[in-house]
Amino acid sequence: MDFNSRKKKKKNNDLYEENINIYLEENDNYILDLEKKVQSLKLIGSNLRDEVRTSNSLLDNLSDRMENVNKKLSGVYRRVKNILRTKVMKICNGKYETFIYVYSH
Repeated sequence: MDFNSRKKKKKNNDLYEENINIYLEENDNYILDLEKKVQSLKLIGSNLRDEVRTSNSLLDNLSDRMENVNKKLSGVYRRVKNILRTKVMKICNGKYETFIYVYSH
């Protein structure tokens, strides 16, 4: 092997090494960019989890309140129904011949 062919081979190796270094640097940059995106997605996922937990808590509280309102309204409905029955009985036993229809569930 003569001097020129060795020099050419060395030059080819240098180009190869240089290209490898460029590709490695590009890969490192892609990896860093990917890490940033993964961290962003992780933060978004964490925020979503917190929002879901907060929403579930609020919905549970709302459900409990609605249940209490339903119980209270059922009691009020029952009382109104009893009052109307009493009024109907008084009207039927008195002078008035009036029929009142009371709707029941």
